[in-house]
Amino acid sequence: MHLFSYYHKEFFVNQESDWHFPVRAINQEPKFDKPKLPNGIETSGFENILNLSSYSDRIHRVLGNYSKDVLLNHIEGQIIFEWILQRNFFSLPKILGFSTYRRILLPMGGAKHEAFNVEASQKNFNALTANEIGFKLNKYLETRDCLLAKRTPVRRTLGRQLDVSVEDQYLAVQDPHYWNLFLRAIDECLPKYSGVARVYFKSTVSFSYESPIICHRDLMLQLAEEFITIMQYIWRESRVPIPTEASGNEPKPWRYCGFIGERFFPFFFSANKCKTFELPLVRFL
Repeated sequence: MHLFSYYHKEFFVNQESDWHFPVRAINQEPKFDKPKLPNGIETSGFENILNLSSYSDRIHRVLGNYSKDVLLNHIEGQIIFEWILQRNFFSLPKILGFSTYRRILLPMGGAKHEAFNVEASQKNFNALTANEIGFKLNKYLETRDCLLAKRTPVRRTLGRQLDVSVEDQYLAVQDPHYWNLFLRAIDECLPKYSGVARVYFKSTVSFSYESPIICHRDLMLQLAEEFITIMQYIWRESRVPIPTEASGNEPKPWRYCGFIGERFFPFFFSANKCKTFELPLVRFL
């Protein structure tokens, strides 16, 4: 199993882990040490993926008016995983995972807690990315399709916690223009999901948006292909594919790409009726 953790800030690296690998795409070398990556993976972790990605032609076809600096700064996190998959698909193990750098799944099946907050330290990070943790996570997938953080009520804070739908929570802070294009993309590009998508996004329970994703390789490739298809549609049809000016409640409006991904990923596993095993989420704080 390989889990690729997307780093956009300096953080801890476990050089002894055989399954947890930091990755990033930037123009300049980061301040933290280059991570050890698995043998055969065609990246140092810090290359400009827009020069190397098998998706670069697809992206530039609809976003060619933007400089590469803008693209790296605003959508790098949305395409790096798809790039790794495409360039290295046959050399990658049959179990793959992706996460952000401060999130990990805890192999405690049956635990009542949805999440644990842990102090961010080298000791804690090493313990939770140790090889025995990877072995336990991998073991669950002998009988399951994917591992995700526990399902939780979708909430929004307005003086107090309110249960809201997946769609309403997104629209509370994001431009509805991109959400409407997201739904249109599903209808026109992935019509197999049309009916179930409307129901799911009106529900008030979802797998955690923070959740790492660990699943079988073929399923991960399907997820990556479908997500980039959706984003390609949104970029092509949008009045402003990458908004760079703050507006309304969102100071960084280009982040809509990530927010749409956070809604699509849990939906994908639900819509495909995957055998999911739910585990507690660990947040390094």
